[in-house]
Amino acid sequence: MGISDAIGAHVGSFWALEIASLAWFPSLLFFFWVVEKIRPFVRQGPRPNATDVKYWLLNPGLELMTRTASAFVMLSLAALIGVRAKLGIWHGFGPVMKQPHWLILVEMVLLLELTAYWSHRLCHTVPWLWRFHAIHHSAKRLNWLSAARFHPVNQLFTRVSNMLPLFCLGFPIDDAMKLFPFVAFSALLAHANLNLRFGPFSALLVGPVYHRFHHTLSGEGGNKNFAGFCPLFDWIFGTYYMPAEDPGALGVDGEDVPDDVLEQFAYPFRSETESAPEEELHQATALPSRPSW
Repeated sequence: MGISDAIGAHVGSFWALEIASLAWFPSLLFFFWVVEKIRPFVRQGPRPNATDVKYWLLNPGLELMTRTASAFVMLSLAALIGVRAKLGIWHGFGPVMKQPHWLILVEMVLLLELTAYWSHRLCHTVPWLWRFHAIHHSAKRLNWLSAARFHPVNQLFTRVSNMLPLFCLGFPIDDAMKLFPFVAFSALLAHANLNLRFGPFSALLVGPVYHRFHHTLSGEGGNKNFAGFCPLFDWIFGTYYMPAEDPGALGVDGEDVPDDVLEQFAYPFRSETESAPEEELHQATALPSRPSW
């Protein structure tokens, strides 16, 4: 068994989850359509953003490419530290697997939150990464469909940086993949056009208003709130931001990101922007704001 077999097993397990999740899509569509009508953050027109819809249509193919590429990168890098590719490698290996299963799951969730936090924060502070991540922030209207607006290079970087530490330490990637439906729903909810704060739980769970601050311009909180599910590491690293006032304008500082999907794919390679917005580097190191409950 070689790299190709291990990659096939990894991508196959992902597609099993992807196909199963498709059965829930009509329910998700109805759920978010209803809740965004009941309690919208801003009143939006009845038609969804065409760019976001196109990303959803392209998403299965983009996911296949980035999952395959990330599996190849992980296996190749792991080979450098002596981890050989084999069919069961995604089930975990080494001392980690001698722990109780519940402890392995807790450690995986915490490590995934940590790596997701820093990979996201790096996308805002490393110039060449920002050029790809700016595509996601180009949405000036935010709703649950916006969660799919990502450049493939951004997706690949996120997949590898989030999963590689788990993989090299011997954690079972197959079990991590089972978290995919929960991670996906959390991302959809965070981007939803909902005027929803979690009150005293806003310090524990990422919600729509919390993440909307992250999508504002950099001077209004746009370089805060990097967490994906729980704001724990925003608290620890000083980027928690949840003031009493509402989030302001959405978008990208001083950059004219095109709205067409194909032009967005090409944008990072032809952009003259050589660094992340100056304000963002300052905001990322600012002291955290206390939560408004």
